[in-house]
Amino acid sequence: MMKIEVSGIHVPIQEEVDKHIRKKVEKLTKYLDRIVSAKVILKMQRETYITEINVLGNRTSIHGEGTSEDLHVSIDKAVDKVRRQVRKVKEKLKSHKHRARLAQERMNFKDESLPGAQSEAIHITRQIAKPMNLDEATMQLDLSRDKFLVFVNAATEQVNVIYKMTSGGYGLIEPQL
Repeated sequence: MMKIEVSGIHVPIQEEVDKHIRKKVEKLTKYLDRIVSAKVILKMQRETYITEINVLGNRTSIHGEGTSEDLHVSIDKAVDKVRRQVRKVKEKLKSHKHRARLAQERMNFKDESLPGAQSEAIHITRQIAKPMNLDEATMQLDLSRDKFLVFVNAATEQVNVIYKMTSGGYGLIEPQL
C-alpha cells in the first residue's frame, strides 16, 4: 500500500481537498505498482496555488508541479504531469523486460533447419599431455577406451593427437605453427 502525505504551506488542508488528492494519487498505482510513497505539498503564493507532488518508487523518483488560481485545477495539473512521467517509466520498464526476454529467447534458440544441430553443453576434460614417442602413444591408446590421445611428441616436442581410424589403423595429427 502506498503512503500518501499531504501538507500545506499557507493553505489549510480541508477534508474534501485531502480526499480529492488521495483519490487522484492512488490512481497512479494503476500505471505503476512499484510506487512506495507520495508527498503532496500545497502552497499559496500571490493568489496562486502551487501543488508539488513527489512520488517515490522502487528505483524511481518522480516530481510534478501544477499552478493555478483554483486549488483543484493546480492539483489536477500536478497529478497529470506525474501521471505522464509514471507512464513513461512503465513503458521503459516494459521495453527493458521485452528486450531481456528477446535476448533470452535468442540464447535458447535451436536451429531446427540443420539436421542434428542442437545447442548442448560441451563436456571439457583437462589432461596433462605427457611426453612420449609414437610407439608409446599407440600402446597407451590401445590400453584405453578412448578414441584419441593427446600427447607431447618426444621427438618434436610438440603437441600431437593420435586417433583410431574406423578402418582399423591409426591417424596422427601434427599441428604446424
